This record gives sequence, structure tokens and C-alpha cells, in this order.
Amino acid sequence: MAPGPTTAATSGLPPRGDLAGRRHQTGTDDERWHVASGDGNGWVYCTCGGQHWGLHGAAGLLLTDGTHVLLAHRAAWTHQGGSWAVPGGALDSDESPVQAALREMGEETSLDPSGLTPFDEWVDEHGPWRYTTVLARVDGRPDITPDHHENDGVRWWRLDEVTGLQLHGGFAAAWPSLRDRITRAAPPIGPDAPLP
Repeated sequence: MAPGPTTAATSGLPPRGDLAGRRHQTGTDDERWHVASGDGNGWVYCTCGGQHWGLHGAAGLLLTDGTHVLLAHRAAWTHQGGSWAVPGGALDSDESPVQAALREMGEETSLDPSGLTPFDEWVDEHGPWRYTTVLARVDGRPDITPDHHENDGVRWWRLDEVTGLQLHGGFAAAWPSLRDRITRAAPPIGPDAPLP
């Protein structure tokens, strides 16, 4: 792990909001089946005036090869549906943010997260609630598909393409710091790596 988590509060950035609010209160029962599955599932009412998904906080995984990141296109019925963000969700009481982020990646995509190497964390602190983005690297860009009803698709995007996307508000606020961490800590590997 690199130097340790940086919080949004210490960065000077605005709070990210409810990035983990994947289980929005609309849709059919079939679309919401996952809401009752973990002991961390539930809403927290925050001192910021909002509500956030995850009784013990939430986490997501930002996967990169150093030149691209994998983002999930959120299903229309989810919080800020139609936007791009990291796969993620509520922490269970017995999980660390890294464990939860890896579990969520495995639940929401076809990727087996056991071979991933986390290298950093970004924490958005909201008093009684926090969202942790775990950054992990992978060699190359494997073909990954969505395996969960919360996402309509997943796709690799070049780092310079991300700001042009319709991003989840919380992810958009954190993206400049996340991109900086990727470019500093995860030098590109593979065919897109610059020559020495």
C-alpha cells in the first residue's frame, strides 16, 4: 500500500456525496433484491443533510493499468442512474474498506478480484459515514462484463476521457485527486506504456 489514505476534508475538495447509494428506492422488487443481503445495507442520515448507503460506510474499487480506468455505467433505477462510477457498495461490519471494495468488484463484474493489487485509498469523510475508493492495478485491460443488475455495463476509459463522461457527482468531485494518485503511483504497464 502506498502512503495511506487521504481524506477529502484534508484535500480541500467538496464532499463526494452519496456515491455508494446504489440501492435507490425505485424499481421493481427484482431490481432491488440485493438491498437486504448484508448487515451493512441501509441508509445513514448524515450531518451534511444527505443520506448515504452503508450503515458501516461504503467502498468502491477503481481499477487501472496506469493509462486507463474501469468504470461501471449505473443502471437507470440506481442513485444517479445513467452515470459512470466505480463498482462499489456498503461495507459489512466484519469488512475493511479494501475487503468490501474487492468483494463489490467480484459481485458486480465478471472479474475475479483475487489477483488484484491495491496500491492506495482515497477517503471521503462525512462524520458518521465515509466512502473509501480503493485504487488497484491490473496488468493489461482484461475483458470484463457486468455481473449485476446495478450496472448496465462496464468499460475501460483512457484517463483523459473520464472528465468528458457523465460521472456520478461524488466520483466527479474525487476524480482529479484519484487521477493524480494513478499517475504518480501506478506507472503504465503494457503496450500503452511510454518508452523509457
